[in-house]
Order: sequence, then structure tokens, then C-alpha cells
Amino acid sequence: MNLKGTVIHVGPVVQVADQLRKRAVVVRDGSEEIKLEALQGTCDLLNNVNRGDEVEISFSIKGSSKRMSTGPKAGKTEWFNQLQVVHLKVTEEAPTPTCEVDDAEPATDLDIAV
Repeated sequence: MNLKGTVIHVGPVVQVADQLRKRAVVVRDGSEEIKLEALQGTCDLLNNVNRGDEVEISFSIKGSSKRMSTGPKAGKTEWFNQLQVVHLKVTEEAPTPTCEVDDAEPATDLDIAV
């Protein structure tokens, strides 16, 4: 599946286990904010992605279930979905913020009213 949108969040790399690392990215597509996860080597695809970048993402949908053994949900089955990043391409970088330079002379002790 494919998604085009604007990046609104790139999370840090999280080391889940010795052999598993993941990283989240959230993309706004119209009024929807969609969280996807990059696993293992695909985490590196997000290294040069910034908030505000326009991106195209190819992803796969993964699903799993878990039968709860304790607590109020004991004996019930929970289902989980995960949108996994397969490929990511920045189609337009976010505008670089500009800093206006103030040419005024710096203030001195004499310029401060007491």
C-alpha cells in the first residue's frame, strides 16, 4: 500500500530487544494522522526525514492476536495491527526556517532605562 502526506513526527530509534529496533513516523494525509513503524534497517530511511517534509511511503499491514491470560481481559483475545514502512521517499523538503538579521547596534549599559 502507498501513502502520500506531510511528516508531523519522527520518533527516536527504540531498541526493543537485542535483535529488534523500531522507529515511528506520523504522516498527515488530509485530515488523517497516520502512525507507521520502521523496523530494523528501515529505521535508517528516517534519518534524513524532517517534520514538514512531503513524503511517499510504501508500507505493509501486519496483524497479530494475543490471548490475554491475566487481569480484567483474562481469557479474551486482543488483536493488533501494525503499518510497517517498506520504502520512503521525500518528494519535497520542508522549507528551511529563515532568521532575520537585526542590523541595529547592540545595547549597552547606557541604552537601558532604569
